[in-house]
Amino acid sequence: MRHAPVIALAATALGVCGSALPGPQVLEGTLASGAITGSLIDSVSPSRNWHGVEVSLMPGARRAVADSAGRFRFESLDDGEYTIAAAPLFLDSIGASPLQQRVRVAAGRTQTVTLATPSIATLQQSLCGRAIGPDESVVFGELRTAIGEPVGLEAVAAQWTVTVLVPGAIEQSAQAVVDTSTVGGRYALCGVPREDGFTLWAGTPARGTGKLVHGQGDQAIVRRDLVVGDSSAELRVVGRVLNEKGDPIIGARVNALDDSTRSAVVDSSGRFALIVSQRSQQLRVQAIGFEPGLLRVDPHGEPPLVADLTLSKIDSDGAQALAAVRVNANRTTARRAEFDERRRFENGYFLDDETLARNPQRTLNFLQFPRVSSDTEKVYLGSGAGRCAVRWFVDGMDVGQPDRGEPIIYIRLAKRIEIYRAAFAPPRFTDRNGCGVILIWTY
Repeated sequence: MRHAPVIALAATALGVCGSALPGPQVLEGTLASGAITGSLIDSVSPSRNWHGVEVSLMPGARRAVADSAGRFRFESLDDGEYTIAAAPLFLDSIGASPLQQRVRVAAGRTQTVTLATPSIATLQQSLCGRAIGPDESVVFGELRTAIGEPVGLEAVAAQWTVTVLVPGAIEQSAQAVVDTSTVGGRYALCGVPREDGFTLWAGTPARGTGKLVHGQGDQAIVRRDLVVGDSSAELRVVGRVLNEKGDPIIGARVNALDDSTRSAVVDSSGRFALIVSQRSQQLRVQAIGFEPGLLRVDPHGEPPLVADLTLSKIDSDGAQALAAVRVNANRTTARRAEFDERRRFENGYFLDDETLARNPQRTLNFLQFPRVSSDTEKVYLGSGAGRCAVRWFVDGMDVGQPDRGEPIIYIRLAKRIEIYRAAFAPPRFTDRNGCGVILIWTY
């Protein structure tokens, strides 16, 4: 991928007679005859609030503070040439250089200047060397170690799945883009989804980043710097998991997104502590009855990292309906559509919401299918000496082989249940012990 030099910002200068603009603060001046009025414009985000952004004038080291609309003014200027510059922090996030323009001031006149960031198309052309479609976006940034050293000539990739719901089927296809970081560690991935999420990572599992669930938030350009590190280097992460009222969510599970063996359970104060690899990654936080959350970890050599995460309760009535899928002429959710699609292939045992609603008082014995058995604590596949305990997933969360009493709670909360032998389980619900899985869906 071509990385063009950081581009200069557009500016215009027009000589006109004018009066003072209201709003901006003027600092430091001397008696003279000329003036400059100007505006700051963000071509990427036109509604940006510029309040408090400093604009400098050279020579003379004078400063003005822009108002919320980006207007500023310098008065009492001697006849001559000046350079106006502004460097708001957000410019780094879109890959743009500081705003700068030379201006000629004449005695008795007010010069008007507009400093504008480049357009989205210009920025994307600079980063990618080509035009980007309206539904596409660019994610760019730098690869560095935890101590700030650039990581050059390293692979960076993004991958996502395009899903199309059609009558009677779900069609999916995998898409990906790849780049190699420059010697200075810069990368740019062009053509990633603008609205939908994707998986982002750099390097290899042994040395690189974790796999990150990333979204552009409908932005055309997003900066995402990444910390690369060895998987053997470790870091202690400490945080809290709370509900929307600020109360602890006791028993919530926290695990590294790409390494489920690194996990912790939230205690009675809402706190958790977890040892993870010292590199960019995400922690997945899940609790029954709550929307799952992701906690971003970007280590910079200052452990322990402390972070809080608030989870929202699942709104079963607010699930998005998909008009492209119909089951018995009723609207259905994407989760239900996936359930129905898997049931169509008949690779497992299935209990839908209607069946479960007819049996509100459920025990483990309720799950009586061919080759499925249970006792007072666990559910098994097979029989006799060859039987094995299945692995449980609740709303997509891997809860392993739960303790006594937990399976009953999960079954009674369930809206849908799926049971698979290991060889037939969906790929994202893998039983590492080679037995089988039970999928519980509570919404």
